[in-house]
Amino acid sequence: MGKGGDAWRTALIADLEKELKAENKRFSILQGNRAQHAQLIRYAISEDLPSVISVIYQRVRVVSKRGKLTEEDDQFISFALTILQKSLETFLKDKRRANMPEMLSTFFSFANLWDHIVFFGNDMRISSALLYNTFDRWSQ
Repeated sequence: MGKGGDAWRTALIADLEKELKAENKRFSILQGNRAQHAQLIRYAISEDLPSVISVIYQRVRVVSKRGKLTEEDDQFISFALTILQKSLETFLKDKRRANMPEMLSTFFSFANLWDHIVFFGNDMRISSALLYNTFDRWSQ
């Protein structure tokens, strides 16, 4: 093979390396998203609302560092806010639990998070409105 064949092979290898790096990055992001979903569900099942808020806050920080909110971020944050809202509704059914100091702490943690959330799509707006309504009922 001549010099032209080596250049073609080198270019092909370089292209394949770029594709592999891009695929590895995409897969890493996908696995990270799956891990965050799993954490969120685990904390919701164990009724650990401060940890649910912490997972949401982690995602919001990543989004703010990246500087843009993707559709995946919108779906994740909407899902997380809905889980938080449903968990709060469960707590509100028991007045004793609703008035515990942990709930007040959860409210303030969420209020801190709320300042950092950037609204993106309709899903996030709807889940935020539902969550706001639930907090409003809790305050009454």
